[in-house]
Amino acid sequence: MKTPKLLALSSLYGVCLTASSLAGAAPLPVYDAIIDKASIACQNWGDLVSCSAPFLNYLAGLPEQTTATNGGYVLKTPQGPLDSYIVVTSGGGAQGNSDTSPAPAAVEDGFKSNDTGGDHFLATGKANGTTVGAGNLSDPANNSLVAGDTPGTWDVSAKWLLDALTINGIRHELTIGFDFNQPQSGASMDFWGLVTLRDLDGGKADINYEIQKSSVGYSLFTTGKNFASMPFSTDFGTVQAATCIHSVGGVIVSVTTITGVQCPAGFETKIDNAQSTANTEIINFIPELNANLDDLVNHDGYDVLSTRLLFGCFGGTDPKAGAGYLADAGGSTTNCENGGFSDVFLMAGAPMGTVPEPGSLVLIGMALAALGWTARRRSGG
Repeated sequence: MKTPKLLALSSLYGVCLTASSLAGAAPLPVYDAIIDKASIACQNWGDLVSCSAPFLNYLAGLPEQTTATNGGYVLKTPQGPLDSYIVVTSGGGAQGNSDTSPAPAAVEDGFKSNDTGGDHFLATGKANGTTVGAGNLSDPANNSLVAGDTPGTWDVSAKWLLDALTINGIRHELTIGFDFNQPQSGASMDFWGLVTLRDLDGGKADINYEIQKSSVGYSLFTTGKNFASMPFSTDFGTVQAATCIHSVGGVIVSVTTITGVQCPAGFETKIDNAQSTANTEIINFIPELNANLDDLVNHDGYDVLSTRLLFGCFGGTDPKAGAGYLADAGGSTTNCENGGFSDVFLMAGAPMGTVPEPGSLVLIGMALAALGWTARRRSGG
């Protein structure tokens, strides 16, 4: 299978709703910022590329909270407008997904992830190595998703999703928004996730994409996880509260990310990635899933896309942390969910294949590497 080219930085068109797509699925709202995944504002987390919208604004010479409708990268997403996106998890009133298509849509409602302060973690599901069950978030209604709904994962018809990403005959990039709504500005939180493409009737092996702490770029990373795998504590990444920058004569010399509020000595600029606002500051991509989605659905017959997400503190001695979620019994994560909530939602990004692929990825805290595209299956091991 061939894969389309990576998208490089071009003009920003903002966020809009466009005309209907193929096969009846209503089109997703379009985040038409063409983000260069080679940007220093982007990091790799296993198969995920995660980009800081405030940092992208800084690199473009804009105030860090400039929104897409005003020529920037931050996405304005108060709870009401979130209803028009495909919501994976969210707090407040943005739970319904059936309004993204002629109701009822073949997509599960979003998990309600706002916390009342009882737990220091959010978990859509809990696996034991063999099966997946409910986490500490109630399993939402599955609308018209007839097959593939699993308690403990967020599920959507792969065909429905592909149709919703195809607008006026043009396939747009699958884009994931993340709004980190902790109650205190400057907080950080640990996270892990697994996205699985499943063939329910043809018997093909699951294809798994893992979101985790990794020292290699996404095209070199291959997960050994399967649909029911438990993560290790060392698999968790951290949503970094801020990015610190040291510049000389307007040229960036060094960059570091921090979990707290204070930049280390020698870094004079701090960019907040978690501001407890009604805006989305983190824009994410799973490039290999996106590149192969058409072929995997239309040719290979994959039916359902399922997602399991863990945020916050697991293991250890904290009685409010999640017990029994980790593969390493003595392990723990340390950056907790502290009474806020995390919005995770899907949208249509820029049209695919519109600009050349960059020759390399420049990643914060990662080694430089020239990365090529390969079409690779990700079955569990």
